[in-house]
Amino acid sequence: MNTTRYIARCKHCNKTTSALLSGHPAQPRPFDLVPLGVVHFTANGWTNCLGMIGLVCPCCGMARNAQPVRGKFSAKHVCSAKCMSSIGTICECSCAGKNHGASHAA
Repeated sequence: MNTTRYIARCKHCNKTTSALLSGHPAQPRPFDLVPLGVVHFTANGWTNCLGMIGLVCPCCGMARNAQPVRGKFSAKHVCSAKCMSSIGTICECSCAGKNHGASHAA
């Protein structure tokens, strides 16, 4: 199954959080199957019709829009603490984005 790392930054408390999710976000799924701390939402409210991913901020509890990490495999860049503590959404190392921002996981 396809897994993707998502990263969200809370504008209220400036905290970063991340989650590794499997499947495709555009596929609607019941809320009881979504991992704790992850919500599907659109600009019109808390629905899953467009499949946007929101991560709940561990500090203030507000759901924030999460962006997928775009990972590219590179054998010459070994995954390290720099990758795991990153807050950006672009990764080019041996993990191909799976560990990118993982130290911010809620």
